[in-house]
Amino acid sequence: TYSVWVDGLCKLRRMTEALELVDTMIAEGFKPDTHIYSSLINGFCKAGEIKVAYNLLVQMDKYGCTPNSVTYSPLVWMLCKTRKVREACRLLDHMRKTGCTPNAVIHDMLLEAAEK
Repeated sequence: TYSVWVDGLCKLRRMTEALELVDTMIAEGFKPDTHIYSSLINGFCKAGEIKVAYNLLVQMDKYGCTPNSVTYSPLVWMLCKTRKVREACRLLDHMRKTGCTPNAVIHDMLLEAAEK
């Protein structure tokens, strides 16, 4: 149920509340999962807070969460949107090195950004 609440708060762009809820969840002995981190990363990217999103990506390892394509997609999207295509490509390389296979959406974002 925490996952649903966090996702809902992120979709409403109530990011501070979403982070507070995750803090409460951790204080109660629950660990955030990949879905929760993906929701947070997506929300912060949409809010233009890519540094916070990156920090969350790094923090995932602390709780044993493995990022997937859904986790990486908003980061790639935001980097492409802000014309940081090389950084997006480095992120793609990082994904591959960690065993995460980029999906077609990620490839399309990169191709589209490279054409601009």
